[in-house]
Amino acid sequence: MNGAIRMAELALLLPMHLLLDEEGAIVSAGPTLRKLIGPARQLEEAFRLERPHVPPGGQAALAIAGAARGGKRIFLRQNAAPRVLLRGHAVAVAGGAQLLLNLGFGIGLPQSVRQFGLTDADFAPSDLAMELLFLHEANQTAIAALSRSNAALDEARQTAEAESLTDPLETWLAAPRLDAALAAALQAARPGGAGPGQDRRRFGGTPFALVHVDLDGFKAVN
Repeated sequence: MNGAIRMAELALLLPMHLLLDEEGAIVSAGPTLRKLIGPARQLEEAFRLERPHVPPGGQAALAIAGAARGGKRIFLRQNAAPRVLLRGHAVAVAGGAQLLLNLGFGIGLPQSVRQFGLTDADFAPSDLAMELLFLHEANQTAIAALSRSNAALDEARQTAEAESLTDPLETWLAAPRLDAALAAALQAARPGGAGPGQDRRRFGGTPFALVHVDLDGFKAVN
């Protein structure tokens, strides 16, 4: 491996690489990956192999070697931050004595960038990580703006409904609002007849009384 490419060049080309020997010892790790795993020297110190499956008593390095031969994807979950799940693939190098893994964050990119303080300089120029992050942030901004717009529209609708049921001259509830209140009270008075959003224990089968009051001298009072 050293005769083909120097470790410094490998780190520059693949900042998220992991180079293992046959026993799972970490021969080299990219500078970005080192920010995640620190000084770990063994694969098991830094990660738990999620896929491919490691049989009981088996070695993760052997499972990764099998995945490399079959061209299968590899998923590694970080021990120190279990929410971080790296994905990638591996190839056998140095005559099969070592395994070279190239890893990425996948769908967990935004959270990982924030958690580890990563910047554009931490990714290879060919990596679209920053572009994907910008798209994610733009999507979140658009969703937040849409949510605020929907909330404003809902508030305006509720205000309009309340105003439509109020007599603008007397500022008292108009007849349509009274009809709606009576209908809701009648529904709640029936056993098990609580309306939408009402507590059945409070309203189910609860009787009510309606009092009609006539105001003398209405015009003078008004």
